[in-house]
Amino acid sequence: MLDDFMKTKTRALREFSSDDILNALGLSRKPTPFDAAIPTALAFVAGVAAGAGVALLLAPKSGREVRQDLSNKASELTGRLTSAASEVVSDVRNALPLGESERRNADPTRTLGGTNRTS
Repeated sequence: MLDDFMKTKTRALREFSSDDILNALGLSRKPTPFDAAIPTALAFVAGVAAGAGVALLLAPKSGREVRQDLSNKASELTGRLTSAASEVVSDVRNALPLGESERRNADPTRTLGGTNRTS
């Protein structure tokens, strides 16, 4: 009989959590920054999803038109970068010292980047 009594009381004590004890004393746990970050992050993700949905509904162009515009802009950017890269390569080649055979055939008015190299 004492054994049964001890088992029931032990089981009851095991079911108590630290929060139960703190509540019995009139205390509570201090929330951690992580506890506040989760609802904020979920609200942010929900806002992003809602904004994307509204943007798709109110977009003035169809998806095909948007993809075509993006493709055109990418092609334009690629052309600009290729042009700029070839200009840089040309400027670097012009700035390199001349070899012996190039010195003989060098133009004295050779320019670097469109300006005369004379000082």
